[in-house]
Amino acid sequence: MRGFKKVITTGIIVMTAAALSMAGKLDVHADTAVTTVSGTVSKGTTSDTLYLFCDSQGTFSVKLDSNTDTSRCRLLVPGKAVTVAMYRGDDACMHAQSIVSGKSSTSVTIDSNRATVQGKVLDKSTEEVLYLDTKDGEMVLKIDPTTDFSGTKLMVAGKTITVVCSRGSDAYMHAISISDNGSTSSSSSGSYTAPSGDTTAVSGTPTDKSTGNVLYLNTSGGTMYLVVDEGADTTGGFMFTPNNKLTAYVYRGSDANMHAAKVTGTRASGATVSGSSSTFSGSVDGNSTEDMLLLVTSGGTMKIRLDQNTSLSGTKGLTKGKVVTVTASVGSDEYWHALSITAR
Repeated sequence: MRGFKKVITTGIIVMTAAALSMAGKLDVHADTAVTTVSGTVSKGTTSDTLYLFCDSQGTFSVKLDSNTDTSRCRLLVPGKAVTVAMYRGDDACMHAQSIVSGKSSTSVTIDSNRATVQGKVLDKSTEEVLYLDTKDGEMVLKIDPTTDFSGTKLMVAGKTITVVCSRGSDAYMHAISISDNGSTSSSSSGSYTAPSGDTTAVSGTPTDKSTGNVLYLNTSGGTMYLVVDEGADTTGGFMFTPNNKLTAYVYRGSDANMHAAKVTGTRASGATVSGSSSTFSGSVDGNSTEDMLLLVTSGGTMKIRLDQNTSLSGTKGLTKGKVVTVTASVGSDEYWHALSITAR
């Protein structure tokens, strides 16, 4: 029996050492074996439990305690790369001592005006960009090294949070402070509407999520959510289709969303058109651009030039599948040219 007990005890020691060395070198602190593991956050992660996937070891279930150091990682969303220092607790579960992730610095001037928004963290958020699902739609907010996280210990996908934000010189909204839902920062001074003329120009291409009154503009700094109000000037750029290059002049509205005051694109050079006109009905092809409308009709796809004086009514922007009626004339370049477009 003594020999049998010795075998079992030895086996336990070997298994424990193997479990703690799965990620490599061990450090010992206060009689607690700590190992550092690098991997990616898996779905199902909550504020209490981190599911960490490692290519060679599989998925770890790691408890997140009140004393877990998250000062160098405030966001846990699926696919995010993190490094976790973990140890086995008295409950035989793995616990996180600290979590670390990379975070880039920014050099952007932030407006002194503030707005407060609430929403749920989307799983495509990163350590630098927070995607927030609000009642008014999706918001994109930059996270800076100076962002105040004192109101929340950790953000995970699906968690409802309160963000005090302000517009930066890069035209993006920046998170000034982030707190758990229900608590707000005293730094908030209410809503703000940009005065006339206070806009910033951003260029990019629309995504297929765009609608007639919301422009999702894919820029070099990420995708911007832009509200296109009734008063927005889109006469020079109303084709909200993918790969169509646009420049939007944006400002922050009192709803904390970015709004487009004006949108412009590159139109075709003018051509002499005949005095007679014809009317065509169809739907907008997704490959249409600011200078060429591809109109899908019952008889096939028509190519219709868009000129500087082409007028649009019924909507602020045209998107794939939008049903329209086009009044057009033949130009000296032998193309049809749109005189007016009416959206149904």
